[in-house]
Formats: sequence, C-alpha cells, structure tokens
Amino acid sequence: MVQVDGRISLKLAVKEPSIEMKPWHQRVNPTTWPITVKISVALCLAALVPMGGIAYYNLNQSLAAMEALEYRNLELLALSTANRLDQLITDASRIAIQISEDYEVGQFLAGTTAPERDVFEKSVQQLLNSALLDNSSYSLAALLNQQGTCLAATSPDLIGQNYSYVKGFKRAIRGQTDISSISIIDTKFPNKPGIYFAVPVRLQNQEIVGVTVLKMKATAVWNIVNNVKVGDQGYAFLLDERGMVISHPKDELMYHSLSELPADVKKQLLQEYQVGMAKVGVARIRSLNEPALARIMEKSKMLGHASYYLYRKKLQTIIGFAPLQVKPWVVGINESKEAFLAPLKKLAQENNLSVVVIGGLTGISALFLGRSIAKPIRCLTKAAQDLEQNTYNAEILLPSAKSQDDIGKFVRTFIRMAEQVKAREERLEAQVRELYIEIDQGKKERQVAEITETEYFQQLLQKAKVLRERSIPNNE
Repeated sequence: MVQVDGRISLKLAVKEPSIEMKPWHQRVNPTTWPITVKISVALCLAALVPMGGIAYYNLNQSLAAMEALEYRNLELLALSTANRLDQLITDASRIAIQISEDYEVGQFLAGTTAPERDVFEKSVQQLLNSALLDNSSYSLAALLNQQGTCLAATSPDLIGQNYSYVKGFKRAIRGQTDISSISIIDTKFPNKPGIYFAVPVRLQNQEIVGVTVLKMKATAVWNIVNNVKVGDQGYAFLLDERGMVISHPKDELMYHSLSELPADVKKQLLQEYQVGMAKVGVARIRSLNEPALARIMEKSKMLGHASYYLYRKKLQTIIGFAPLQVKPWVVGINESKEAFLAPLKKLAQENNLSVVVIGGLTGISALFLGRSIAKPIRCLTKAAQDLEQNTYNAEILLPSAKSQDDIGKFVRTFIRMAEQVKAREERLEAQVRELYIEIDQGKKERQVAEITETEYFQQLLQKAKVLRERSIPNNE
C-alpha cells in the first residue's frame, strides 16, 4: 500500500520478465526453463535413460556372448577339420601297414635273386595297384628293399631308383613308421607333392627286409582344408610344426611362415618344400609377420582360440585352432571380427532406431502433456497480472476450471480467491474514499481554527465589534 497525492492505492506482485528477455546463460539454466520444457525433458529422460541403459547393457552382453559362442564354434570347426585330417592320415597309414604285413610282400622283399622275387611279383603288383584303385587320394605305392632300391611300384618309372637318402626310408628301415610333410620324393613327378608313408616290412621273425611306401596326394589334404568356409570371408589353413603354412585357399600365402625363421630352418624348409613352392610361384620363404599368432599356434597341444590384428588387411581377426593327433600340425580357422559381429551391429542399429522412434513419440507426448499442464498455469499467471492491473476477468480461467484434477481444483480456488480479493479491494477503496472525505473536512476545520485563533484575527474581531457598537447609536 502506497500513498500518491494524498490517495491510497494497492500494488500486487511484480511481473517477471519472460524467458526470451533473459540472457543466454540464464536460458540454458534448467531452473529458468518454462514448465513445458521441464516436463518434456523430465519425461523424455525418464523414458530414454533406462531404455538406453538397458539397451547398452544388453548389447554388450550380447556381443560378449556372441564372441564367446563364435570362438567356440571356430574351435569346434577347427577340431572337426583336424579330426578329418587325422582320419585321412590314419587310413593311409593302415593301408601302408596292411601292405607291409602281407606275407607275399615280405617274401618278395626277402628274395635275394630275381627268380625268388618273380614267384610273388604278380600278386605283389596286384596288391599295390588295388591300394590305388580303392582310393583316388593315393597316387603311388612302392616297395623298397633294404638298400633303398625300388623293386615294385605302381609307376614303372620308379623301379630301380634308389631312395636310401630319403629321411623317411632311413627311419622306416630302422623299424619306425614315418609320415612325411607335404613334400616330394619321386623326382619323376616333380609337380605332384604329397605325403609319404614309410612302413617297415618285417618277416615273421621280425627281421626288417624292406620298406613299404604309400604316397597320398597333397590335394587330399588341401581339399579338406580349403573346403572349410566360415561366412563370406572366413577360411581355414594348416601349419606344420615349424609354423609354415602348408595349406591355404590362397596360393600366394602358401609356404609362408607366421614369423621370421632362423636361416638354418629356412634352408631345411626350402629343401623339403621347394617343389611345392615352385608350383605356386613362391621362390623363397617369407614371413607373414604374425609373431604373436605364431607363439600361440605353433606346436599347440590343445584346442584354443585367439584374437589378433591382421596387419596385411588392417583387420581385427579371431581364430580357433586345433592340433592334429598323428602329425604335429595345427589347423586354424580364421574369421574377421567384423563379419561375425555384423548381425549384432545391425541389431544394435535397429535398437537405436527404436530408441529414437520411442524417444520421439515420448517427446511428443511429453510436449502435449507439458502444454496441457502449463496452459492453466499460464492462464493463472495472466489472471494474476490482470488482477494486479485491475482488469481481471474470470472467463479466461473457466476452461481450466472445468478439469477435475488438482490443477482444476487449484484454478477454482484461485477464482474464489480473486473474487474475494476484488471484493475486499472494492470495500477498501470505499473505506479509503470515506476516509479521504473525513480527512478533507478535518483539514478545513484545522485551517479555520488556525486562522480564528490567531491574535491578529482576535484584534480584527474586537475592532469589528467596536465599529458595530459605534454604529448603533447613530442609527438610533
């Protein structure tokens, strides 16, 4: 309540500036946001934050589970491939052993003269030929005597050749079964590398009279390894005990080592694999520069997996590997990490899209809800301002007053309060007007009293009285 020019008037609350009039640093302050914005943001956060957190957690768990499952699948696929190779090599070993244990083969190699061998030559030759006819994976069967000379073979060009220098023959003639790497012995066929099985031939008295040699085509191994497919980019490969790639779907990577090898090992490998290397156009042993992978895989004795970065392709890669049982070789199944994670990434994208869609719908719903809550509040604010300016009209609040919720109840209470305030203000103004009249009358009386009570005014009254008295006799 203030007094201006002797009048009394009322002032209500001061009107706050709108958000558009506020400086930018206040506009970004959540405490200054309109209630519509606050409600919209709060509802969106309440909907999206839990959903986003759950989606992120589920995605990470799915990625970890998928990666573990893929590692297991690669291990099992590597194990299955290794078992197939083991079975292939074992079957070939059994055939070579069966030939060595044949009675006529022993007698044939025990013969010291041509007539002694002629008795068994035909049946021995039929036995060797039948070994090749029964399985297309074999390309050669031969019998070597104690001196390493070939006395019978499925290829006549080898008869009479001496192979006493071959490591496999040296081991077999001492009584040990030897299974070679993918190499070449029969120089008559330089472009056909294979695996050689050398088995000692014993008589009943256990005397070693020669060696049975069975050659299995290298393609039998390569076909098993190269036919393994993992998605669009995954593949299988085979390492020997020194880390040399002896089977790979890409010829340009054949006969490469995983890591740099010592010079003496390279020399030995060149002698062993030179024909096969020439076949695929490899002149020297090169390293693939994967020392970490080499340490894991070389001479591995158990099933395993690993993740490594493939520098040649600049690609993160996972691998499952399994060792063979009959040879110190290791099968590796290689796959890019991106390939097996592609379905999950697609799922993540769909999940993100759903979060965006739901977030948009939530935002729209929150906006409508916020506006429905803020509209009555804005009407109340306008009504309060009108009440302040003495232009209040309850009609702007009537739509909101029809609502049966808390806001509707609040609006109805405000209308009653505004009516009471207006009535009180009218009564107060009437009282002020009455008080103003009384104040003005009292002021006049005080001013008159101030004049009449002065000594000068009293003297004037006395003079006036004297004049009246003097005038009375004359009139008489």
